[in-house]
Amino acid sequence: MSLKRILRDQKLIEEIAKRLEQGTVDPGPAANVSAGERAADELRRVAEKAQRGLESNLSSSFLEAVIRRQGRPVFFIQGGHIETPDTGVWTERIEAARAALEISVPSVGRIDLAGSADRRVASGTGWLVAPDVVVTNRHVAVQFASQGEGGFVFNVNPNLEPVQVSIDFEHEYQRSSQRAFEIIGIIHIEPGGPNPDVAMLQVRERDRNGSPQPGFLRPADADPEEGSLVGVVGYAAADPVLTPQDVLTSIFQGVYDVKRFHPGETLAPTRRDLTHDCSTLGGNSGSVVLDFTTGKAVGLHYSGYFEKQNYAVPATRLREILHRLRIDVPA
Repeated sequence: MSLKRILRDQKLIEEIAKRLEQGTVDPGPAANVSAGERAADELRRVAEKAQRGLESNLSSSFLEAVIRRQGRPVFFIQGGHIETPDTGVWTERIEAARAALEISVPSVGRIDLAGSADRRVASGTGWLVAPDVVVTNRHVAVQFASQGEGGFVFNVNPNLEPVQVSIDFEHEYQRSSQRAFEIIGIIHIEPGGPNPDVAMLQVRERDRNGSPQPGFLRPADADPEEGSLVGVVGYAAADPVLTPQDVLTSIFQGVYDVKRFHPGETLAPTRRDLTHDCSTLGGNSGSVVLDFTTGKAVGLHYSGYFEKQNYAVPATRLREILHRLRIDVPA
């Protein structure tokens, strides 16, 4: 499927959804609730098919979005602290919530694949959701892992060796220090289709210097209300295709693949997703969405449409998956 076809189908889906919401599409011969639900279900199936096409034909660099051209800046994270130059209201909001937010920041890292001469290639973002367990998106994990006969396995490189994957909890702007831990197993990858875009990875207990992992992030017990202040922590990558370059320059200053804090607000949730308007790009796949008040994880960011909305798997759904996998999250 070509990029042009995918984008055309996406626009058609959005238009149909808009008309359904406005009541200008006849859902069927019997205009009743059940018919409307059937029409909505059919729309969702079409949307999910298009999403699978997006995941199969585009890299993760094209699955994220800037929602507002102004008013949603991004901030570098340096030494684990959110840098806040004088930007008015967001500086004030971050300062008021700094203690809660910065407890969570060290638990987020960049997922890297080993390249030539031990060069690391960014794959996406992940974060510790339990001891030794990193959560990220399915569409990030399938870049290096797949379903085998006996479970999930690492893919192999051209030398028929398992791909080497790590997560670095630093990767900060203009800093060479690392805090990298080897990913040693694939715990689970959710199937595609209507299932949440989630994967769980096993991370080594200590890094090569013997240092322990950062603390883990507890998913919130309840999903936030619309209009709540939230912040994404992750590693935005360059987007040469879907976002106007003047917008990218204004927000990201031409700097990518480093740890940043992206503040914003939650939007009206869908039936299954948390939505938000933080400025994100590819590389933010798998980022945590933090609540300003508690510093807890309220979502796992996975996708978005430019100037529309961004999507995240709600914390309550993450808790369901952790329970199903029997992954214990201490209180």
